[in-house]
Amino acid sequence: MAENTGTYNANAVYGSLAYDFNNPALYPDYAEEASWQVSHQVHDIPAEEELPQVKTAAKNKQAISPLAVIGAAFASVLIVVMLLAQVSLTAVSNEAVELTERIETLEMERNRLRIEFEGTFNLTEIEKYAIEELGMQKPTKDQIFCINTAARDKVEIIPAEQPDGLLSRASDFAGSIGEYLD
Repeated sequence: MAENTGTYNANAVYGSLAYDFNNPALYPDYAEEASWQVSHQVHDIPAEEELPQVKTAAKNKQAISPLAVIGAAFASVLIVVMLLAQVSLTAVSNEAVELTERIETLEMERNRLRIEFEGTFNLTEIEKYAIEELGMQKPTKDQIFCINTAARDKVEIIPAEQPDGLLSRASDFAGSIGEYLD
């Protein structure tokens, strides 16, 4: 079995591993050289007239692609068409609602008129009107005739004539045109 020695975090470093030569407490040999370099640095700054003239480049304008313009125009046209279609759809749906209401009222009117119509045809009243007002009479037994035949119905089927040829067909066609014009 492996034994845990506890050296996992023994070499852990928190911070930077870079040498700090500016700290004389840690590196006394380098402290003298660092102070000498700082004190003896020579800064050559050119006078203003000696500075080179630097021209800044003009900023490039953002170019708009013609395809982007066409696409934006097409999208705006589609939006306008969609709005017009929505308006027409709303108008058509309103008209459909109005027509549906009109159909319902007409069906109610039709049912009312049908009931009124069926109420006007009372057979007893019609018979009474025919006898009293029009002077009609009920038929007597000698006015009623019944026809009874004992013979069965017969049908004779005549076979259709077959045209013999092109000449007979043409003459039949001419004859039918002649009958039509007479």
